[in-house]
Amino acid sequence: MTEPKGKKNWFYLTLGMLFILSFLWTDKINIHENDLETRTIIVSHDIQYTGGRRSKFEYRLGSTEYPCSFVIKSAGASAAKWTNLENTVKNDTLIIKIHTSRLQDLNKKTEDIPIYSLIKNNKLVYDVDSYNISQKTIDRRWSLIFII
Repeated sequence: MTEPKGKKNWFYLTLGMLFILSFLWTDKINIHENDLETRTIIVSHDIQYTGGRRSKFEYRLGSTEYPCSFVIKSAGASAAKWTNLENTVKNDTLIIKIHTSRLQDLNKKTEDIPIYSLIKNNKLVYDVDSYNISQKTIDRRWSLIFII
């Protein structure tokens, strides 16, 4: 039994619309500098690599000031060009930028707070602009994978 031609056309039309929407969706995820708050922290333990299939974060670190965990997502690690992250050790001083909506979560031990800009020992590792560029690159890769 063959499928009517009209049903095949709807399938390809739907697939095309999903493709277009995937590109439109990726352009709306910019983090803006004025939405971020700067904090200075001292690392409480060596940075931990948590990347892998089941993790949505690449790196995790703690601070002596707050009980929460700070995380660096794939976009942050990519923006840092994967350097200067693994050698972050206890007692390093970091100047980080986090989203202002997460300020109330700083004193919650179970929270994971993403870092959108990182300065380590007075050296810029990555900033918000490079984070956004890396996030767009990652999103476009996923769109391409979805298309294939």
